[in-house]
Amino acid sequence: MTHVVARRWWMFGLRALGFIVFAVLLVPRLGSAAKDGVPRALTLAQLFGFLAILSGLATFISAGGRPGFKWMELGPKERGPLRMEGVIGVLSGAIALIFPEMPNWSLRLVVALFAILTGVFMMPSTGEETFNNRKLGRGALYGFCAVLSIAFGVAFAIWAQGSAAVWLFFIYASITGLCFLALTNALWDFRCCFN
Repeated sequence: MTHVVARRWWMFGLRALGFIVFAVLLVPRLGSAAKDGVPRALTLAQLFGFLAILSGLATFISAGGRPGFKWMELGPKERGPLRMEGVIGVLSGAIALIFPEMPNWSLRLVVALFAILTGVFMMPSTGEETFNNRKLGRGALYGFCAVLSIAFGVAFAIWAQGSAAVWLFFIYASITGLCFLALTNALWDFRCCFN
């Protein structure tokens, strides 16, 4: 199973890129204080929408196998959670982009549900059969991303008001992006061993 995940290294790379770009785009907003929450909330909703759709599409597409290629096949146990994670990302992103002027509590709810549900659906993929090499710690790294996502969702639901929302997003996006980048590197190295 590890070689199947390793051949999907690009999914983690694309998600890492999305999270890191998102964090970089948040840097100018960290110190700024808008007089009213609308400009910041509007931008934050749009940025989140693009990130969630990118992450969701990468995850959903990677869940599909290629007929006739046994090495690209995922079992239903792995494919189901990946597809659900992808659908949640695309739906959350679409809601944020379609309704960018939604009230703050609505945005908090969408972002919190995205993060918590994404983390929950990442959990089945952290097992030994998916990431079968303890030396590189890929399962632990992916599990860390899952736990981080759930913790961020809970924290965002509770504390995301004004600049706290931007700071929470920045910290979450930075750590998650670096985590996915490390996972991409480990899977790329592992993939090269199979070729």
